[in-house]
Amino acid sequence: MADEPLSGNQAAFLHVALLRHLMVAPDQRDAIIERVRRIRNTSEAAAYMEEVRGHYRRFRDARKAARKGRGHPEPGQGKRRDGDPRAKGARGKPLR
Repeated sequence: MADEPLSGNQAAFLHVALLRHLMVAPDQRDAIIERVRRIRNTSEAAAYMEEVRGHYRRFRDARKAARKGRGHPEPGQGKRRDGDPRAKGARGKPLR
């Protein structure tokens, strides 16, 4: 089962992993693309996706730490949602 060719869904997830890898290491673009082109079966794809998962988590954690250091709010947490009476919801009603 591990050496079966990639299905359509697996190829799509491999593409997502490729995009994330390119986001993390844009200076290695050509090598990353060539490596993904050589992936032929599910075991190779699984190993690559696991590697990219680790790279992406470190990248995400470092970005999050840098954001905290600059005083920016976390994504999804606007500055006015923490009890400010002027905060409004999507329909203009005050948030409670």
